[in-house]
Amino acid sequence: MPAGVLCVVLVLAVAGCTGDPVASGEADGAIRLPLGDAERPVLSDTRPGTPYTAETAQEMGMADAPGIPLARPATGTASTAAPGGEPPQPPQYQADFNRILSEGGAAGPASPADGETASAMAAPEDGQLLRIVNLVVAEVNGEVITREDLLRPLRPQMAHWTRTMTEKEFEARVRTEVMTRLKAEISRRLALQEARKQSTERHTEHFDREIEKERKRQIAMAGDQLRWQKQLASVGLTEEQWKKDEQERMLVQYFLNEAIGPKISVTRQELLDQYERVRKERYEPKAQARMQLIRLRRADFPSEAAATALAESLARRARAGEDFAALAREHSTDARAQEGGAWPPLQKGSYREDAVDRALFSEPVGSVCGPIVGPRDIYVLKILERTEARVIPFTEVQDEVDRAVRDEKFARMVEEYIRGLYEKSYVRIHEANL
Repeated sequence: MPAGVLCVVLVLAVAGCTGDPVASGEADGAIRLPLGDAERPVLSDTRPGTPYTAETAQEMGMADAPGIPLARPATGTASTAAPGGEPPQPPQYQADFNRILSEGGAAGPASPADGETASAMAAPEDGQLLRIVNLVVAEVNGEVITREDLLRPLRPQMAHWTRTMTEKEFEARVRTEVMTRLKAEISRRLALQEARKQSTERHTEHFDREIEKERKRQIAMAGDQLRWQKQLASVGLTEEQWKKDEQERMLVQYFLNEAIGPKISVTRQELLDQYERVRKERYEPKAQARMQLIRLRRADFPSEAAATALAESLARRARAGEDFAALAREHSTDARAQEGGAWPPLQKGSYREDAVDRALFSEPVGSVCGPIVGPRDIYVLKILERTEARVIPFTEVQDEVDRAVRDEKFARMVEEYIRGLYEKSYVRIHEANL
């Protein structure tokens, strides 16, 4: 084992929580990681190669800390499925899943070497060869995480950095990305390892079919397979790597849903409390209306009477059934004239001319209003649509509120689940390679 390898049992916060690794300043190269409720410095290279034991815990003021569990967690019982059918589908939860596990990006193939391995990264914009040193930065129950695993999703951005940053700035940015993405990737690997223990051949076959459907869908959207493969290459992926990433994503998502989903229960009071928390923001829509508008600048006419006469003529023609959009394109000086004078939905009180706003929210839908004479302009408008302000009752949105509450609970329980995996896992940080 090379000098600078640090063995440590981590009880880490998952991605999205506070405590991203930063230089602690207490020893050269020391990394501060969250441990329980308090942040303590992980031993640096002061004792190279020394494992994290009860003795090192005493040095750090953690005399009651446990030693390293060298054994792997026991393999769980594989999930069962109905004979001849698809695997049982657990409840589906998505809230904050990417933030919890995938913020660091999908992992690529890990290097088996413990040390430096050259890795070439091509910049898709101009074919420039971008070279970085690919190092093993961590091991999770014996599975390695390399710098390439963490940085591969950033390949296009890194190519840009090489042209806009100095060498020192580039190295600092890469180091920062490695450190901030490492925690999320460790969490993802722990969840993936646990999911693999419970996976069966039937699950694999089911996921393969779903991946093939997604592959065909993406090829159809790209136009053909070659264009799709080029799109993958632009983000540093081959078709095989994409498939591997999709398999891992689906496997982790499925088994987290299976492990946590059935444990989630929601009371009616929790639903009512959630509804009240978000009611004003989400369930009290303000009055809105859409219109077509013709605006004539009075300064473009020899007199106000001339401008008003044209506005009256346009209003009569529109009321008689002439196409309002065509009239607006021909005569209006409004910024939306070429769109037929059509405005997006406006909330009551939002249009700058009060008289226009009052007409928009008081006259019948479908009517043509005007001329409305303002200080600088004269207006003719057609009211297309209007929705009144209202409070959406709980009974109409109960299902939506229920999903929101369940998703919030799922996110919290996933964090607790991953934290539990940390507590029984063996994580080795190659600190010198960060």
